[in-house]
Amino acid sequence: MRDPVLAKVTNRMYRGFDLTYPDVERAKTFLASWGSTRSPAVCAPNRDAAGNDHTNGIAAGRLTPLSLAADNDYAVGMLVEGVSKSRFWASTVICVLEDDAQNGPDHVDSHRSPAFLISPWVKRHTVDGTMYNTTSMLRTIESCSVCSP
Repeated sequence: MRDPVLAKVTNRMYRGFDLTYPDVERAKTFLASWGSTRSPAVCAPNRDAAGNDHTNGIAAGRLTPLSLAADNDYAVGMLVEGVSKSRFWASTVICVLEDDAQNGPDHVDSHRSPAFLISPWVKRHTVDGTMYNTTSMLRTIESCSVCSP
């Protein structure tokens, strides 16, 4: 981290985008720092980028796409379990979004991405047909009432 302003809010142990590094290890690093937070009001958005849903295709010497996707799914599960058992759970929302639609358009729109909101406030067993993309999810995070002044 070269930006001194961001240095104090950045976990230097968290590894950047690298498809050779397991998302499960990223989740462990995130959860270790989450658990060590002493402030009772962790309001600032936290970010855990788990990139192994991109996969390496069928590149020689690399893990298979199914293995990388499984690593990504397991890491998200670890993150949800760890945060949901923390003292901050009652005031937390976890937003999960593919970072882009990639090359996988569905039958409705090639610009939308699957999105998940995980929180004690979310109505259970609900499917919302609204189109979400990276921009709309960022707007949702910005308007989160928990972090509003």
